[in-house]
Amino acid sequence: MGPLPVQEAVLEALGQLDFGFKSADLEYGRIGGTGQQLPFYQEIEITPSPGMRTR
Repeated sequence: MGPLPVQEAVLEALGQLDFGFKSADLEYGRIGGTGQQLPFYQEIEITPSPGMRTR
């Protein structure tokens, strides 16, 4: 199982901008307005690129 092509493109773009992958997990709940059919969604956390970190 892997990301959809559009999701892969977003992840690749974030990687090219030097964002880092932190974690991914499933969260119980719904995201309004999405037509979501399952009672959970995937949350992906990234870390900012060094140039975008706040001081």
